Amino acid sequence: MFNEKIPITKEKKIAFNGIFDIREIYNYLKDYLEKSLHYDTTEKELIETNQKGTRKIDSHYEAELQYNDYFKIILKYRLEASGKEITIEHNGKNLTLTQGAISLKTNSYIELDWQNKRSRSPFSKFLDQIYSKYIGKKEVEECARKNSSDVANFIKEFKKLTNIYVK
Repeated sequence: MFNEKIPITKEKKIAFNGIFDIREIYNYLKDYLEKSLHYDTTEKELIETNQKGTRKIDSHYEAELQYNDYFKIILKYRLEASGKEITIEHNGKNLTLTQGAISLKTNSYIELDWQNKRSRSPFSKFLDQIYSKYIGKKEVEECARKNSSDVANFIKEFKKLTNIYVK
């Protein structure tokens, strides 16, 4: 049975061209969602190539947060990066970084009754609709605000990471 999904944020894409550390960004974004925002993350796909000094990565993640017994926040993101490897000196150390392009795409929604706890008889559906319209509406709005805030903070962290080596 498929549960109802309420879209919260439209797909957002943030792109950066310049010098960045793919490995640092890749690891930090996952850790940020898990440790700071308390999401459970799953990598859905990873394609990574490194040929003749040119590096590419395309990673798809899905992060889930159980808001309560009936609402679960889903944040999907895709990290794409490509460029050539360079060595720079930063704070007295030689660092191997990437000079190229990196982008982050995010999309999020709320999944309702994700544990299928609500009965699906016609009368129960009717009661559920009344509850959702008059009582549960506030819970959905609170969940949506949390999700929007989490997405905004996640994007902020990405922007901070991409501007580290900008002079």
